[in-house]
Parts: sequence; structure tokens; C-alpha cells
Amino acid sequence: MSDLLHKHLVSFISTYMDKSRPILVAVSGGPDSLALFLLLTQIESLQLSVAHVDHSWRESSTREALELEKIVLDRGCSFYVKKLDPTVMKGNLENAAREERYGFFKELIDRHGFQGVMLGHHAGDVAETVLKRIFEGADITKFSGMDPVKKSGGITLFRPFLSLPKSVLLAYIKESGLQAVEDCTNGDTRFLRGKMREMIIPELSDLFGKNISPALCSIASRARELNEYLNIKLGSYLDAAVEGKTGLFMDFNPLLHLHPFELSYLIKKLLEREGLTGSKMQRHILYDLLLKKTANKRIIVDNRNIEIDRGRLFFMRHEFPFCEGICSLDEGNCMSGSWIVKTSLGPVRKIFSSPLDILKGEFSVALPKGMYFLEPAQKNLPYRNTTLDKWWSNNKVPAFLRQIVPVISDEHGVKHEFLSGNPRFTEGEFVIRLFL
Repeated sequence: MSDLLHKHLVSFISTYMDKSRPILVAVSGGPDSLALFLLLTQIESLQLSVAHVDHSWRESSTREALELEKIVLDRGCSFYVKKLDPTVMKGNLENAAREERYGFFKELIDRHGFQGVMLGHHAGDVAETVLKRIFEGADITKFSGMDPVKKSGGITLFRPFLSLPKSVLLAYIKESGLQAVEDCTNGDTRFLRGKMREMIIPELSDLFGKNISPALCSIASRARELNEYLNIKLGSYLDAAVEGKTGLFMDFNPLLHLHPFELSYLIKKLLEREGLTGSKMQRHILYDLLLKKTANKRIIVDNRNIEIDRGRLFFMRHEFPFCEGICSLDEGNCMSGSWIVKTSLGPVRKIFSSPLDILKGEFSVALPKGMYFLEPAQKNLPYRNTTLDKWWSNNKVPAFLRQIVPVISDEHGVKHEFLSGNPRFTEGEFVIRLFL
């Protein structure tokens, strides 16, 4: 048994990890995480440290933490412990404890440079996660359960045992001669995990006439394959998204031929890329607005503005500064609101910017030498035999950008606007650059 587990773990580390970098192992003292730690100590050249969270849910937890510390120290590894106080936790106790655990892991990783944290989750945990997500009505791509390697909240999580049943780990602990901690809260049916483990899965297995856990793990495997397929097929589209310090932009117009499932997946991945979740209803609204090429719409997801305009999606990362008042543009530097303005003499040819340069927080133009000033864009200002507002509408400039970026004027009126990508001048001696 130990030889098979050892080979399994060595293969996982060789595939996903860097043996030269230190590793943090989360050990509760239960058979899963204890087996993981003991097996890791048998692999040469690993720099191991253990993180243990004492949840204080049992009177014996402090004593158990001390016993675990001795096991770890006897094997020459560092031991870090965090003791929680459940009486001060608010809301869902399981979620609050999880946030405390992962916050502790993140703190240790940042302080000591661990490449990530290894967890002892096994096939039974995968089955519980899949069934929970089925009951929640999650997207089918979420049926993958747990991933062997996942980045979450600035932490890389490594789960080498996801394909192994708990019975294998229990047998190994029995062989080792050590006594694992039996955490009674794992089977506490006041908590959802305990209810899944002790009631729901056993009862469904009895009603169905066979153990449903392997079938749930099979669903997870197929869902993971689906995610891999979608990432390969749609990865180039995601790579084409334009990203800058002020936001993320993606033009869906060339992609509207894709299947609705694929378009919905792209929207979901973009939300995830920006650290957003969004409800199914919000994702459906985004999909519908993109498909209809609706102009000038905004929805708010997790307190972030998402702008939709004619099949284009803008994820704005903060409120943009407006230009404050009129700023004279002499050679040198000046400020206008949050805009830094730098001017210099040329001559320069073909310098002008497009609307997407707002994502970079930078605009440039070269104009004939003259006396210019920067001013806030006002929709009724005359420009090219029309008004700025009509000019921008004709050039399909999103409405939310129109009062963000100032314009350059002289005594006769507006000389240049940065948003249409249709410049009046393409060369000149006076170079003006705007930076956020």
C-alpha cells in the first residue's frame, strides 16, 4: 500500500510541483492529511512545513494540536498553528472557519515563500462537492468538483489524492501505527458537509442500490475534460481580450457565430478573470445584450461596473476621473484632474490614439504648432461640422467614455478628440500625451 501511494505522490509532485521550493502542508490531524504528511516525509529533498488550524470545536483540540506538533517536529519539519475562537465568528460557521484557514495559509505563504499548500482531499470529498453543486444548480463546468491544482485568493492549492478513496488512506495510517484524530465535527449533521457525508450520500446509495460516490467522481472527471476542451478551443479568444490598468475589454462581434454555450462560457471566464462571480441571471443578461448588440448599457456585478456597447464588453476597474476645468498646454507638464499632461516639440508623424487606449490610461496626438488647451468634453461642442456627441455617435464611441476623456481645443474650437479613432491630424510638431 505505502509503495503505491509513494509512487502516486512522486508522480504528482513531478508533474505539478517544484521540488526545489518549500511546501506547506495543511494537516488537521485526521487520516487524510496525516497520511499526506507522512508520505511526503519519505520523499527525499522536500522542504516541508505544516500548518494546523485548531478550530476549538472540541475540548480535546488543544491537546491534539500538541500531539500533532510533536509528530511534525520529530520528523524535522516546521510547525505553524492558529487557534480559532468560534464564539466570535459571524454568519455561517463553516464558511467563516474556511476563510480563517485560507487566510492563515496565505499569511504563511507570503511570509515564507511556500510554492503553495498541499491538501489531503480525496475521492469522497470530490463526490460530496459534485453532489452539492448538482443540488445547487451550478453550471455543468463546475461539476468537476475539486481540481488537482488550483489558484485561489493568491494561493496555489495542490490536491494529490483526489483519485483515491479514503479507505486507502485509512489503511496506510493503520500500517503506520499512528493514531489519527477522529474529528466528530466531520460527521456533525448540523453542518452541510457532515449531512452530505452521514445522511444524504448513504441514503441515496441505499435507495439506488449501489454506492453513488464513484459515479459522482466520474461526473467530475468528465466535467474536467469538458473544461480542458473549452479552454483549448476558446483560449485564443480569451487571449484576444485587451487588458490595461483601467480595465478589460473584449469585442464579441467576431464571436457571435459561436454556440450559445461557448459564448456563455467566455462571459463566465472573463468574470472569473476579473475576480467576479455574477449570478446566472446577470450572466444571461450580459449574453442577451451582447447578442442583440445593444448600445450603452451598464450592469453592476459585485459592485463593479460592466459596460455593454454594440457587442463589446468593458470591465471597468474603477471610476474614471473627469477633466477638471481648462488646462493651458504649454511645452512641459501639467495636471488636469487626475490626468497628467506632457507636451513636447516634434516634428512627429502619425501619432494618434484609439478608444481602447483608455484601458492603458494613455493617449497621444501630434498637432501643428499652436496654442492649445485641455477642456472637459461637452456633447454640444462643435466639431467637424457637427457636434461632439453626434460625431461620437456616428463613430460608435461608447457613451460611458464620452465624458471621461478631455478634448484639445484652441481659440477656434475643438481641434482633437481621442475616442473615435478617426483623427483630424496625423502628424505635427506639437506632441501631447495624457496619462492616468
